[in-house]
Amino acid sequence: MTAFQITAYFDSRKGQDAPQQVKIQTVVADIDTADAIAAQFPKSCRVFTCEGRRWPSNERFALVATEARLVASGNNGGKNETGIKRYRAFIAKAIKLGYTVEFVAGEARNSYQTAEAFESAIA
Repeated sequence: MTAFQITAYFDSRKGQDAPQQVKIQTVVADIDTADAIAAQFPKSCRVFTCEGRRWPSNERFALVATEARLVASGNNGGKNETGIKRYRAFIAKAIKLGYTVEFVAGEARNSYQTAEAFESAIA
């Protein structure tokens, strides 16, 4: 079963109360599998696929992913509700389809280290 990994980032100038972006992705063996997985999600989730090769083995792989911008603007009162809605819709659909969804602490200094910290920031 495919596992989607979530990595979320905050605005390093403003701190963890300022969510910036969330990325959700999984790696599969080939582009046909990736396209089949992506087709299970509504267009509003903006799921995309791409193909790559590992170096140095030259082994092919494919990525199924979505991203949501969470940056606040002067018009949205401090939270990007559209981005948050896209994130939550994707997670709900993935779980409903039986996919595993796990939070992964990013290596960047502005990445949330726990799912709880990220969820608290977008609450």
